[in-house]
Amino acid sequence: MSAKISAEVALYALGEVELAPIIDEFLGELEAHGLQIDRGPMSTLVIGDCGQLFEALRAAFAAVSEQHRVVLRMVISNACPIADPSPDG
Repeated sequence: MSAKISAEVALYALGEVELAPIIDEFLGELEAHGLQIDRGPMSTLVIGDCGQLFEALRAAFAAVSEQHRVVLRMVISNACPIADPSPDG
C-alpha cells in the first residue's frame, strides 16, 4: 500500500443551471473507490492511499467531463492527512 494522502477538491460545473447532480456524481465516483470523504459547503476533503486517490480522481473527472464542462481545483498533501489514532498510524 502506498502512502496516505489527502486532497481538498472543488468541482465547478460551467454553464449549468443544476450544479448539485454533477457534484454528487463526481463525489459518488470518489466514494465508489472506497475513499474517506468529508463533504463541506465549498470543497470536499478526500483521504486515501496515494495510488487509489489519484486513480479515483482521474475516474471521477473523466466521468463528469464526458457530459459537462467542468473545472476541478485540487490541493494535495502528504503532510496534512487526518491523523490515524491507531498506534501503527
